[in-house]
Amino acid sequence: NIPEGKDVTIMGSHVRIEISDTGTGIPPEQIQKIFDPYYTTKSEGSGLGLALSISIIRKHGGILDVRSTVGEGTTFTILLPVSMEQVYPPVTEVSTMPSRNFSGSVLIMDDEELILRVSEKMLQSLGHRVLSAKNGEEAIALYREHKDAGDPFCALILDVNVSGGMGGEVAATAILEMDPAARIILSSGYFKENEDPKDHTPGISGIITKPYLMDELKQALIGLM
Repeated sequence: NIPEGKDVTIMGSHVRIEISDTGTGIPPEQIQKIFDPYYTTKSEGSGLGLALSISIIRKHGGILDVRSTVGEGTTFTILLPVSMEQVYPPVTEVSTMPSRNFSGSVLIMDDEELILRVSEKMLQSLGHRVLSAKNGEEAIALYREHKDAGDPFCALILDVNVSGGMGGEVAATAILEMDPAARIILSSGYFKENEDPKDHTPGISGIITKPYLMDELKQALIGLM
């Protein structure tokens, strides 16, 4: 049972990691949903753990599989490709200054407090003033307030999936109706490879997949120029 990737195989050498328990197991009607964002059977929790896990593993060219028997337990299997050669990624210096002709305030919206705090620090280190919102309603209100005050945001980064509130796509549509010149990046941990931002909302300027690095964030902002 490999969701959304049943035809994916890893050729050559790979690392295999298995994590098993002897718990109550996962019923068949639930196992197809456990990787869906915000799906959870618990009274507390966001349901994002497995969704983020499979996103990160796929980003590294791997596979996450699950097998479960009710009353016996569950086993998660991770396959990650490896190289027999030592590979050292090129060391690139990331400028901590905004690109020429692109600076100003950035509005970031995400319902995960940790992501907000980390992204704020990254944007601040790039020289931007940052305001944050936890849902689409807050983002729309902040954008309207700053636009009316003559202090518009130079960019917005809106999370697509928000638990218990308006998500980024709906908020982007409302903001673009208010200001067609708004420069909006959608963020998510679940974009497909080579996905076109216009597949989501016409007028969107770009997308960025979480978790993202400083250089990826900077390049996404440069792409708005």
